Amino acid sequence: MAKKNNDVLKTKVWVSDDTGFKFPEKVRQSTGVCFPGGGTRALTAAMGQLRGLTQLKLIKNVGYISCVSGGSWASTAYTFYKTGAKDDSEFLGPITDPQDITMDGLGIISESCLGHTATTSLRHVLIKLMLKVPEDELWLRAISEVYFEPFGIYSPDRQAYFSLDENTVKDIKKCNPVLKDAIFNTVRQNVLPENTRPYLVINSTLIGPNELAPFSDETVVTFQYTPLYVGSPLYKGVTYKSRRKVERTLPVGGGFIEPFAFGGTEPVKPPAKGTLTVPKPAKPFALANASGASSAAYAGFIEELLAPKIIERIIKLIKRIIHIPKKVKLKNLAPQEMYWPVTTSEVKPAKLFDYGDGAVIDNLGLISLLQRQVKTIIVFLNTGTKLDLDFNPDNPPKKGAIDSAMSALFGYPFSSTYKNNQVFKSSDFSTVVGNLQDAKRNGVTIMTTSELEVQQNDWWGVEGNWTVKICWVYNDRVAAWESQLEKDIRKEINKGNRRHFKRGKFRHFPNYKTVDENFLDLVELTPEQVNLLAHLCCWNVLENRDTFKDLLSPA
Repeated sequence: MAKKNNDVLKTKVWVSDDTGFKFPEKVRQSTGVCFPGGGTRALTAAMGQLRGLTQLKLIKNVGYISCVSGGSWASTAYTFYKTGAKDDSEFLGPITDPQDITMDGLGIISESCLGHTATTSLRHVLIKLMLKVPEDELWLRAISEVYFEPFGIYSPDRQAYFSLDENTVKDIKKCNPVLKDAIFNTVRQNVLPENTRPYLVINSTLIGPNELAPFSDETVVTFQYTPLYVGSPLYKGVTYKSRRKVERTLPVGGGFIEPFAFGGTEPVKPPAKGTLTVPKPAKPFALANASGASSAAYAGFIEELLAPKIIERIIKLIKRIIHIPKKVKLKNLAPQEMYWPVTTSEVKPAKLFDYGDGAVIDNLGLISLLQRQVKTIIVFLNTGTKLDLDFNPDNPPKKGAIDSAMSALFGYPFSSTYKNNQVFKSSDFSTVVGNLQDAKRNGVTIMTTSELEVQQNDWWGVEGNWTVKICWVYNDRVAAWESQLEKDIRKEINKGNRRHFKRGKFRHFPNYKTVDENFLDLVELTPEQVNLLAHLCCWNVLENRDTFKDLLSPA
């Protein structure tokens, strides 16, 4: 029986070949900023960095924002927010010089500021939703209520699609009358041209078919969400190995479709002339689904599944942290969506896939910009790992000496899921890291700019033999900034960074732990922790304004 018109959707489709892909978006210039993962630490740092770039009126010169996990919470809200704050200065919070920061002032954060969401108890929201929503929706719903609902881009009563702008939505509704009353979140249109939003790329991971989970080995694939399209660029066969000794090779990737058409069963026919007709998904694919998958910390533990009992220990830890009722099993926490590969030939059947944290495959979000051959990129390494000054960068790094996602780019992966991530020469690692170490020794912002030859990476579809300029900005203590703080704040920072028995208001500052920084609070930070980190990250940008203006000067 033929489907009724209101049972199908017509979407644009972009199909890749076996070796490369042309991305359809148009950006102002070939520049990008990466906001990596790391929970509320990453959200807070990104807020401070956006605050600085906004103050310098450089946002208009940024072509892309590529984000992961906690960085995606900040970037998604920044890109789409409708209510809660009247403008970016209110949304991103005030600029305060280090000599003017007081302990009392650090304790104050406006509810209209993005940073306030980092002080909200995600644990309490998870508990509230625990017995109300399916397990695979638990994380998505919780992060939406905490990080998006305050800014008008999420409502539990009426879910919204998302797209680029009103013209795009008008075209979608013209081709799909069934969506004439649908709500779409669109990219924020600013009154001031200097605050025009960069093109957003949210990075997550295609873990594997749910029917085979959990996996004994994992070969994960990037999955990207943007205002115009979602999907995985390159078509390839991936072999999934279940812990139940079942092995299956399935096709994945192949290109993109528009977000409103994602999440349903496979199309009846392959695409024709750049369009595709697909069955209408049961519910809207929302910003919550995209950013929620990108930050699904539970699925992020997938890399540990090679150890037989690790997952059980993790679940017990999560239960301890958020006090989950015993009758809740929490066996299927990864976000799930129906997925089928995009091809111009035969239609492949849709399967229910698990999606995971973008940190599983690339916590920086850098490689997705290299796929697009972005020429100048600022990578804010908002890491929880302090830069070790005792390690010799002429040698392969040891785990814990430097951010693991960064080292993998030079051929030094600490995780099995980072094994395919080399895009730079190993010989360039020493120079880049050595410069960062020198900056830390000198007590200034830990950053360095380098021109690197990109290496061919067939797994990611990154073309080689071209040069990218990257400014690396490393999250760590900065003596020049700390020296200007009042004595009581400096004392608390030092207490929190002792080799042993760390204590006080600012333990681990600025490298707060991704989970459980504050005992039993999961990812919640205090207003003092949020404000101090955001002030440092903003200062790092403003203090180096000439460098950032040079990097982001109009093409």
